Amino acid sequence: MPPNPVRASARSSISWDSGPAFEDTSTLVLTIHSYSLDLRVFEIPDSVKGSVDWATVARVQEQPDSTAEKPILKWSHIIDSRPPPKAEALPDVGTFTILDETHVAEEGIMYNPKTGANQSYVEVWERFPGAVDQDFVVLETLDGTGFLGRVGARALGLRRSYQGHLTAWRAEKPREDDTRWNILFHQVEGGLDLPLLPAESPIALGWKLGDSISLGGLEFIVKVVGGSGEPSLSLSK
Repeated sequence: MPPNPVRASARSSISWDSGPAFEDTSTLVLTIHSYSLDLRVFEIPDSVKGSVDWATVARVQEQPDSTAEKPILKWSHIIDSRPPPKAEALPDVGTFTILDETHVAEEGIMYNPKTGANQSYVEVWERFPGAVDQDFVVLETLDGTGFLGRVGARALGLRRSYQGHLTAWRAEKPREDDTRWNILFHQVEGGLDLPLLPAESPIALGWKLGDSISLGGLEFIVKVVGGSGEPSLSLSK
């Protein structure tokens, strides 16, 4: 099965170097055409509970050796809250195996901040159903330091200043047509906040590809928009 151009996924587990699988974060990834917004917040242990493990925004590309049975994706990071040391930097590439209708396994090699070394890993992801039939949008700040993304009833906001301050939020709604977001996580560093996306459909709001949108005193460009039966559109950089 080829990777869907729009999806929302939650991580179920990770294992390092064939070790035992575990999950110590609440992780949501929104993949929206060629964009990925990824927020991982520690749930355990108590000493780090509620803090950000990792936050990234990336451009996603399917690799030449990718197949329908084993998709291979590469993420080129635009925002990275914990870039690895230059000596340990590797391309962010994962190979996927379909486990069942809603779960996939991702394998690759990446930097493990707990050991300070590159290690092989396996992550299991749950893909939420129905994403391709729901509203989706990606907005980017004019200076390129912040992004807002939505797939259906799930949304993320991520911003990293030139000084390295990270602002992040995660919001969800019980149903896509609910009129308010429930904020599940919100962190502001350096006084640089990010507004929530409107709860209304971006299609109903009349947003179009390349539009300039003003939210919370910030100007954004619509990079991707679609859903609710409308054609999906993407604006590459």
